[in-house]
Amino acid sequence: MCTAIFRKGVNPLFGRTLDVEYERDEQIIVTPRSFSFKFLHEENASVHPSFVGIGCVIDGVPLYFDALNEYGLAAAGLSFPGFTEYHPKRKHYHNVAPYEFIPFVLSECKTVKQAKKLLENTNVTSDAFSKAVPPSPLHWIIADKNGEAVTVESTASGLSVSENPLGILTNAPDFGYQMTNLCNYMSLSPAQPQNTLFKGVDLSPYSRGMGFLGLPGDFSSVSRFVRAAFLNSCVKGLSADADSEISAFFHVTDGVTVPYGSVENENGKMTYTLYTSCMDLNSLEYLYTTYENRSVIRFGIKDRPLDGKTLTCYTLK
Repeated sequence: MCTAIFRKGVNPLFGRTLDVEYERDEQIIVTPRSFSFKFLHEENASVHPSFVGIGCVIDGVPLYFDALNEYGLAAAGLSFPGFTEYHPKRKHYHNVAPYEFIPFVLSECKTVKQAKKLLENTNVTSDAFSKAVPPSPLHWIIADKNGEAVTVESTASGLSVSENPLGILTNAPDFGYQMTNLCNYMSLSPAQPQNTLFKGVDLSPYSRGMGFLGLPGDFSSVSRFVRAAFLNSCVKGLSADADSEISAFFHVTDGVTVPYGSVENENGKMTYTLYTSCMDLNSLEYLYTTYENRSVIRFGIKDRPLDGKTLTCYTLK
């Protein structure tokens, strides 16, 4: 369970909620330009843009959940069970394992346009990181400071790259279904509803906010997609400055965060929003909140050592 949101405009912002059942020693990870990525099937990337994000480090390898590179290109992976299908290695293709996908794209590309070109000839393999870390069923959203966003899904038919005009991604089902399902909510509006049902009968709203009656309130992936899309389309900052836009971003994500105790899985474990990230694609700041700390923590990539060969990691808390 996760929700990714991209807000276009003068201050483009990209981020996500990470909804989990248990913590995995998540950290802020800064990858400098000369850190060597040892890909399974591709040539090692020993020189690349620096980037920052949240993930886990296992055996010295950063496993990113989401990240931003120094050119304002950002990506996030979200759970996609039941629909993901990875494939064996293919000749004449870039072959990357699921855990390599974000570093591969952020190492090779500066824009979504470049990423789309790269992914035309890319295959996501079924390789596991290790016996203890099997491949996760994922799909991805990639966005840049130019206002472009795409959804990337590896299914039985191969790797697809779809334009994402809303800048929204949740979990299964597939992105095409999520977009079609929005047709059921075309009448939603922040404005008060008009009486189109009974002409000549005096009907008027008895409360503010009735323009989005019917907006789904549960935490299913389909409902979170609709809710995030609606809120992202209408929520505005109180002013035009960057901090106000960041505040608006976190207000949008508040509409899809999962409180502990409200979602229980089949094994009795509680799913909750461990952290919410917000990446400023212009200033290259990585901002986030955690479940128990609602204060926004700012982490500027430009303030970190970017020319070395060693990862720098910071605890979330």
